[in-house]
Amino acid sequence: MNIQLLLLLVSLHYSAAWHVMINGLPGPMATAAAEACIRKGLTLAPFGLTGPSIAAQNLLITDPDTKKSASVSLIPANDSPLLASSLAANKSPIIAVDYTHPSAVLGNAEFYVANAIPFVMGSTGGDREKLMSIVETHPAVIAPNMGKQIVALQVRGQENGAGVGERAFAKSALERSCCEESASGTTG
Repeated sequence: MNIQLLLLLVSLHYSAAWHVMINGLPGPMATAAAEACIRKGLTLAPFGLTGPSIAAQNLLITDPDTKKSASVSLIPANDSPLLASSLAANKSPIIAVDYTHPSAVLGNAEFYVANAIPFVMGSTGGDREKLMSIVETHPAVIAPNMGKQIVALQVRGQENGAGVGERAFAKSALERSCCEESASGTTG
């Protein structure tokens, strides 16, 4: 998974007061991102968006490597009153990582912008042009695909095959020293 760089940047640039809101739980990508946040010592927001078909519930996320855990209240995206009260009760600034369904991309982006929440959109699909117009000047990373191999191919295409493909699949010194996730199966 290509979330390691995001986690490193967040941990270096933001104080411990920031909470990482993981949206798309209990899905596998969102769960892996939540576990990686816990592993890196980041604080998960006490709530996160989930699909409308998933009932509001508390979910215990446990990092398999460190055995540390955090509880996250899942809020269906269509439960506006619960979402509003959760935001109002939260006193820490939030950055969101979104691994929700493609049908939720535009609505979630509008929510992040309306609530001044910087975010990383790891969900693919939806109306890309409309998404870009929603986030026009908002702090956001819109990733068409967060898989390591896909990102490597995208970089290679952007640099017209300038030899980055082979290097992109090798672990960098930074990744080996700071961001090793392969033991837990969370790399892409």
